[in-house]
Amino acid sequence: MIDNLNQNQNQNQNQNKNQNQNLNQNQNQNQNLNQNQNQNQNQNQNQNKNQNKNQNQNQNLNQNRNRNRNRNRNRNRNRNRNRNQNQNQNQNQNQNQNQNQNQNQNQNQNQNQNKNKNQNQNENINQNQNQNQNQNQNQNINHLIKIQKQMEFYLGDSNLSKDKYLKSFLKKNNQGWIELEIFIKFNKIKELTENITDLVKSLKESKALVVDEENLQVRRLNPLPPKLDFTNRTIYAEYIPKNSTRESLTEIFKKYGEISYISIPRFPNSKKNKGFAFIEFFDPKNVENVVSNFSIDFPNSKIQIMKKSEWIELKKELNRILKKRQMEKQNENQNENQNENQNENQNENQIQELKKRKENPKKSKNIQSNSQNDLNQSFKEDLGVPIIKN
Repeated sequence: MIDNLNQNQNQNQNQNKNQNQNLNQNQNQNQNLNQNQNQNQNQNQNQNKNQNKNQNQNQNLNQNRNRNRNRNRNRNRNRNRNRNQNQNQNQNQNQNQNQNQNQNQNQNQNQNQNKNKNQNQNENINQNQNQNQNQNQNQNINHLIKIQKQMEFYLGDSNLSKDKYLKSFLKKNNQGWIELEIFIKFNKIKELTENITDLVKSLKESKALVVDEENLQVRRLNPLPPKLDFTNRTIYAEYIPKNSTRESLTEIFKKYGEISYISIPRFPNSKKNKGFAFIEFFDPKNVENVVSNFSIDFPNSKIQIMKKSEWIELKKELNRILKKRQMEKQNENQNENQNENQNENQNENQIQELKKRKENPKKSKNIQSNSQNDLNQSFKEDLGVPIIKN
């Protein structure tokens, strides 16, 4: 028994040993496995490192290649730049040479142009001086013509026949001379000149007026006719603008013929025009021309035109109508006054009769009652007493 037990123990020990050996073997195997794994890991790591090295090397190679390429490119660029710079320098040199040549040519051209300009300027200055002289002469001539026309207007048939002030000087001088100083005071002449010498110069070419030898007086070449009637060559223009002047009306009507006189009546205090004017022509035919064509030529104008002769007839007719009305009113007033006087007389007579009756109550009573009632009634009406009828 003991032997069996020992055997069993030995067997168990052996088994335990075997198990331990197995365990050790397993451990060794595991260790080997771990070592292998570690080795594999190390190998993998080394491989990765090598791969990374290779990648880095490749990258470095690529970078070096790129660098070399960039260097080559830069070298080529620099070469091209140098070439371009050289070309540009050559071009600039050529351009500068051309510019210098052009500048020299331009300078020569400018010099020639300046010479021509100076010559032209001198010619223009001379021409302008001549033109200015001609303009001044023309202005002086036009100025003198304006003065001449104004003087011929003042002493013309139309104006002189109506101008009481100038007529008074003609009455003082049998030969018709009027001093030039008088005209210098006129507003229209004042606007043109204040020198008598200008008046004298302007009248030298006049066909209607003449100046005396001393250049102090003027007169008409032909004396003023004793009787002048301008009705047949005058028109009446109504509803003219408030700011109308002789000049503005002349601009409107000059197309119908030469105008000899324009009259614009004005209010004495305000000096505003009265809304109508008389336009007188040299030729009576112009009146017909205006009357027949004015409304056609100026369809939008408010101005109304008629012959002065027709206007005179209308005015006469209006005066007749007004006189008739005045006479009728006067007759009506006279009749009213007569009736009032008659009524007053009747009332006075009635009042006196009543007074007499009151003073003499015993007077005969043969008067009819109807007449007495009528008297009482009229007396009360005159005194303003209300009448009461039974």
